[in-house]
Amino acid sequence: MISNRRVLLLIALTSSLAGCGLVKVNGSTVGSSPASTGANTGNNDSSSTGNSTTEAAGNAHDKLSVLDVKIGMPIDGIPSYTCTKDTRTASGERKDRHCVKFVDERCKGRPTSIGSLNYGEKAPMGCHNDTAAGTFLDGLLMQDSHTGASDQVHNGRRPLANVHLIGTESTPSKVYRIWYMFAEDDLLAESSKVHKALVAKYGEPLETHSGKMRWKVDGTELVAECIPNNNCEIIVEDSNFEENVENAQKEADAQTKRDAAPTPQL
Repeated sequence: MISNRRVLLLIALTSSLAGCGLVKVNGSTVGSSPASTGANTGNNDSSSTGNSTTEAAGNAHDKLSVLDVKIGMPIDGIPSYTCTKDTRTASGERKDRHCVKFVDERCKGRPTSIGSLNYGEKAPMGCHNDTAAGTFLDGLLMQDSHTGASDQVHNGRRPLANVHLIGTESTPSKVYRIWYMFAEDDLLAESSKVHKALVAKYGEPLETHSGKMRWKVDGTELVAECIPNNNCEIIVEDSNFEENVENAQKEADAQTKRDAAPTPQL
């Protein structure tokens, strides 16, 4: 499992481009879908539609996709992402996979990397996503190094906008969480670009409260939040999908171990 560090999202849309497949915001081009795609913001009951659990989950993953990435996609092979390797712990346990794509202007032409740094270890040059601490630009932490906060008032640094994918502890590893960081905006103001982009793509939210907007389709949830004087984030997650995939992998690993065991002489 991973730490609770949040990853933030850039997705904005001008009303004149609401029907296009691509929109341009603050100099960056990002993917979008028109509202006509039928994104459902309610909590659908798959039994009422006659769909199987697998079909319902797949439908929800399609509806709550972000920049052409959706829950359930194999981590390896997603274009333009840099990923951690498939490694094990010292005891042989599987680990989550992590991938990053920086969408920050400061990262153009720079090398990208991702991975948790050890104590005292310096981040590599270029744009780096430390999955536990935050984003680095040429070795400089873009969050406050003492508190972990990303408040621009503290140090004048802006965390690097990026999309962070987290994959299951399985082979192949599959995306079960998408964290997308983007610049600060007034999320709840209907005139804000972020608000317009979210409603255009996903429809009206299931609920709006405490500075957050929330959508849910079956077991897949999308939550958007903007923190004053900070940044905004969107998190898409399907914890049931994660659990099911990892349980199936554990059983497969156990069966492999049983098959490899020698036959005793009786």
